[in-house]
Amino acid sequence: SGTQSGSCCYVPPSQADGGTGGTPTAVSAGGITVKDGSNTVATMSPNGTTYTAVTNPPTSSLTWNAGDGLAVTAAGDTVHSFSGTVNAVALFAGVSPALSFLTPTAIPRSSDFTITWTAGTGGVSVLISALKNLTENDGVITCTSSSDTGTMTVPHDLLGNLSANDTGTLTLTRTISADASPDNADVTLRSVTSTGGSVTFQ
Repeated sequence: SGTQSGSCCYVPPSQADGGTGGTPTAVSAGGITVKDGSNTVATMSPNGTTYTAVTNPPTSSLTWNAGDGLAVTAAGDTVHSFSGTVNAVALFAGVSPALSFLTPTAIPRSSDFTITWTAGTGGVSVLISALKNLTENDGVITCTSSSDTGTMTVPHDLLGNLSANDTGTLTLTRTISADASPDNADVTLRSVTSTGGSVTFQ
């Protein structure tokens, strides 16, 4: 819940802090293999019900190109065997204003803020998180779109909820999803990339 304006929503600190939900129960789907065409880029074997993340480095085979179809198969266990393919998202390019954690981007509170980038494939989101006194949550604004047109505008009526003394971060995320659900579980494959930087508010 929060204050909605177009595709964006402001959630105040009391709600953005959320709460602690129930602890999920880990289950196994057996050995998992990820392939890019005929090339195996990663394998994961559960230790009981726990999988260890695979990263590059050190796994040098874990690489692909934007648009590649990444095929994921699981041998099955508590979660029955499944298979599916998700296309790899492209990294963000041409982001304006440029985002940096060294030089903050100034966001006006009295006018709409627009960020642009080179359009791609997938859904996109913009997350602005505001902090008071560097540590205290002062609310978040989230804007989402199911298609990537290369632009997102954050309305000033939501930005006005933030303080000129706030600092924060802006994160731009692109996601492609694909369903790979077996007969006894919901499984969604996601290819995600993000970029971000520090922000101030004027």
